[in-house]
This record gives sequence, C-alpha cells and structure tokens, in this order.
Amino acid sequence: MPRKLKRYHGRGDLHFGTFSCYERRALLGTVRARHLFLKILEQVWRRCVTSVVGYVVMPEHVHLVLNEPKKGTLPKLLQVLKQRVSHAMRGRRRRRVHPRDWPWSSWGFYATEEHGVVKVEPTGEDRQREESPPFAKTAKGGATLVGEAE
Repeated sequence: MPRKLKRYHGRGDLHFGTFSCYERRALLGTVRARHLFLKILEQVWRRCVTSVVGYVVMPEHVHLVLNEPKKGTLPKLLQVLKQRVSHAMRGRRRRRVHPRDWPWSSWGFYATEEHGVVKVEPTGEDRQREESPPFAKTAKGGATLVGEAE
C-alpha cells in the first residue's frame, strides 16, 4: 500500500474497499458462507446507518462500495463486519463439545474421580519416585524412555 495515501472521511463521499479472507483462503467459497456474509453485511450497515451502493463477494475476497456511515466511521464499520463474519463462520465450523464427551482430557477425574487413559495426580502425592530418571540421553543426543530401545 502506498505510504503517502491520503484518506478522506466525513465529506459524505462514496468509498470503495476491498479486503481479503485470512491468508487469501476461499472461506467464502460456499453459497452458505456467502449468504452468511451478506446477512451480516445488512445487519451492520443498517445499524451504522449507511447504504451499500455495490458489492461483490468472491471466494477469497470482497469488494464494497459504501456511503459513509452516519454512526461511527467506515474503518470501524468494516472492522465490526469482519469480526462478526469471522465469529459466525468459526461458530458454524466448530462443534461445541462438552469436556465430558472428549475422552482426551482429565475432565472425568475432576468431575467424577474416574481415571481415563492417564492417571491424574492433581497434587502429585501418589507419585513414587524412581531411583533412575525416566529419560536417558541417546547416542545421537536425543532422549528416550529408560528401558526402550533406540
């Protein structure tokens, strides 16, 4: 981006803006994602009291032509838009799992005192110290469990 670029706000002009998805990934590549983006765009522009003159939603970037908002600033409007879209898309992609349904955690021990694959020792009281360290250096400078072959 040019260093001496001047931006003029507050004069009621139209503004053209382009922004890309994270690492130019095609995060808007599905019809569902594009509909979600447009739904959030409409919510944000109505709240900021501005008008959308034109838009193009591509798989990895967006072009917008907007009037200046009557509430807030254009950079703030775009920031809110991108944050809400990001949050909504992450929410749809991630399956919210309760820790009790995730066998790769110690949740069961703390909730029901049932041990999973790994015995949990919250205070370390049950640990029996061995005479030799559990790890030994290998000839190549790495580490291995004592008793394991290199």
